[in-house]
Amino acid sequence: MEVTRATLAFDKTEDRISLTCAFKGHNNVILWLTARLARQLVPHLVELTAQLPENHRASSQDEVVAERGSETDDSFSDEAPEREAGEIQKSRAPEPAVIAEAGSPSRVVTAIDITNSPMLVKLCFRDDQGNASVLLSLEHMQLAQWLEGVRQCFIQAGWPMDCWQDLVGTDSSGAATQRVAVH
Repeated sequence: MEVTRATLAFDKTEDRISLTCAFKGHNNVILWLTARLARQLVPHLVELTAQLPENHRASSQDEVVAERGSETDDSFSDEAPEREAGEIQKSRAPEPAVIAEAGSPSRVVTAIDITNSPMLVKLCFRDDQGNASVLLSLEHMQLAQWLEGVRQCFIQAGWPMDCWQDLVGTDSSGAATQRVAVH
């Protein structure tokens, strides 16, 4: 199942990050990311975004903060706005939040497969109940924005931020690992 739009939030009651996903022709699904899994995911995504030019990383962080509709939600769409190569479109209105309908299925994510290609990073969310995997494809700049949303969730949760440190002693030759599975 491929995500068309998604809203990221921290849920205080669940003490988890929720990712409410919209699909073409399917009901919305809520994916739950535990602190343990999120802490394992973050270093891999930090490594991928570290390869972006510094001014693009700063711009994407500014855009996420400027577009926040509330203190907990960040919405993302796979429909890329028209823009010049490498340019962040600051005047674009925020996407409306993806809202789960009553009775929408929810799943606790137990594994995430990360596939990095020159144009996209694909995050494939899996659970241990045998449900269909959920695929979120993000351009590298969208990934930086999404990761900033995850960071905001960590801050709201009061979770340890040590996993956000730049990776020391890793191969930073510019070619990040092409495929990683996080469990």
